[in-house]
Amino acid sequence: MSHRLTRLLLSNETVAQTVLKNSFWLGVSQILSRLLRAVIVIYAARTLGANGYGVFSYALAIGGFLALFSDIGVNWILVREGAKNPHLRGKYLATTFFIKVTLLTVSCLLVLFAAPYFIKIEAAKVLLPWVGLLFLSDGLREFGFAVVRTMEKMEIEAGINIFTNFATVAIAITALIYHPSPYNLTVAYAIASVVGSVMAAYWLRQWLNRLAVDFSHQLIRPLIDAIWPFAATNLLWSVLTFTDTLMLGWIHTAEQVGWYAAAQRPVQLLLSLPFIVAASVLPSLSRFALTDNVKFKQLFERALALVMLITLPLVGGTWMMSQPLTLLLYGPDYLATATVLRILSIGFLITFPWVVVTNAIFAQNLQKAFLPHMLFGAISNIILNWFMIPQWGATGAAVATVISQLAAYGWIFLVIRRRNQLVVVPHIYRMVIATVAMMGLIWLMQLWQTNFYITVGSAVVGYGLGLWITREPLLKQLGQIWRGAESAKN
Repeated sequence: MSHRLTRLLLSNETVAQTVLKNSFWLGVSQILSRLLRAVIVIYAARTLGANGYGVFSYALAIGGFLALFSDIGVNWILVREGAKNPHLRGKYLATTFFIKVTLLTVSCLLVLFAAPYFIKIEAAKVLLPWVGLLFLSDGLREFGFAVVRTMEKMEIEAGINIFTNFATVAIAITALIYHPSPYNLTVAYAIASVVGSVMAAYWLRQWLNRLAVDFSHQLIRPLIDAIWPFAATNLLWSVLTFTDTLMLGWIHTAEQVGWYAAAQRPVQLLLSLPFIVAASVLPSLSRFALTDNVKFKQLFERALALVMLITLPLVGGTWMMSQPLTLLLYGPDYLATATVLRILSIGFLITFPWVVVTNAIFAQNLQKAFLPHMLFGAISNIILNWFMIPQWGATGAAVATVISQLAAYGWIFLVIRRRNQLVVVPHIYRMVIATVAMMGLIWLMQLWQTNFYITVGSAVVGYGLGLWITREPLLKQLGQIWRGAESAKN
C-alpha cells in the first residue's frame, strides 16, 4: 500500500497518473489552504462586523485591481514554454523572473500612489502600504509555484502553500484577538505572505542562484509577444472580477461591500476545485496542442467532465442551502449575504468550466482571438452594475456579475467547442440526474428540519449513489488509475 501511494503521489510515470498526482497535491494545497483562510474570514467577519470587514475587503479589491499589471500571464507563459521546452527551462525562468519583478514594482507603485484617488471609503486608505507589500510577496511566491509546475512537481507547491496559510491563520487570529481592526488584519496577512515567500525562495534557491547566468536578452521579445494578448485578456478578466466590489464601494456603503465579500469567500473556496483540475492538465495540454490533436481533445473533454462532476452538485447544494450556510458561517447580521450567495452559485455553471477552457485557449495560443468577447463581457459588467447597484446593492452586483460572465464566457465556450469538436452532453447527463436527485433529497430533509451537517452528509452520499446507479464512467476511470499504480508496483 505504501509503495503504491508513493508511486502514485510522488512520481511522474504516465499522463493520467501525473494528472491525478498533480490534482491530488493541488487539491490538498488549495482546499486545505482555503479552508484555513475561511477560518480567518469567518472570524474576521464576525469580529469586525460587516462595516469593518467591508473596509478590509474593499482595500484588497482596489489593490488586486491595480496589481493586475503584475499578473499579465508571465507565470502561465513560463509553465507553457517550460513544459514544451524542458532544455530551455532555466533560460525561460531567469528571463520571465526579471520581467515579473519589473511588473511587480510597477504594480506596487500604483497601489501606493494611484489607489488613494480611487478609494471612496476613507478608512481603507491607511491599509494601502500593507496591501502593496502583500501583493508584492504573493506575486513572487506565485512565480515560484509556476517554476514548480513546469516540472509537474505540485507536491512542493502544496507544502509551501499550506505552510503559508497556517502562518496566516496564526498571525491573523492573534492580531484579531488582541487588537481587532481592519488595519491589524491587513498587517497580519502581509507578514504571513512574506514568511511564505521566504520559504519558497529557500526551496528554489538552486534556480535562483543561476538567474544572472541564464538570463537571455533574445527571449524578451518573443515572451512579450506571447504575453501581451494574455495581458489584455487578464485586464478584461480583472474588470469582470473586481468591478462589482469596486462599484459597490463607490456607489453604496462599506456594509454592502461586507455582505458581498462574505458571499464571495465560499465562492472563492469552491473555485479552487476547477483550478486544481486545470492547473494539473495544463502542461499535458500544452504538449498535446503541438503534437497530438486527438489526445488534446480527449484530455480537454475529460477535464471538463471532471469539473462538471464537481460543479453540478455544488450549484444545486448551494442554491438549496444558502441561508442555513450563511447563518452558520456569519450569523444573523449577514442574512442579506444568503441571497447574494444563491445568485453567485448559478455562476458556477459558467466560471468553473471556464477555468479549464482558459487553459485550453492558452495551450493553443488563441488569446488574441477572444479579446473582443472578453471586452464585451467587461463593458456589460460595468453597465449592468451601474444600473443595478444603486437600487439593489449587493444583490444587484451579483446579478450583474453572473449575466456578464454568461455573455463573455458562454460565447467563448461555444466557439471553443466548435473549434475542437468537443462532445459535452454525453459526458454530463448522468451527473445532472444525480444532482436533481440530490436536490430532492435536500428538500425533503429541510422539510423534516434535519440538522445542517446531517443534510450535507446525506446530500454527498446521495449524489455519490446517483453517480453509481447511473454508472458514471469517470468513477470507473479513476478506479483504473488507482489499479494502474498497483500493477506498476507488481
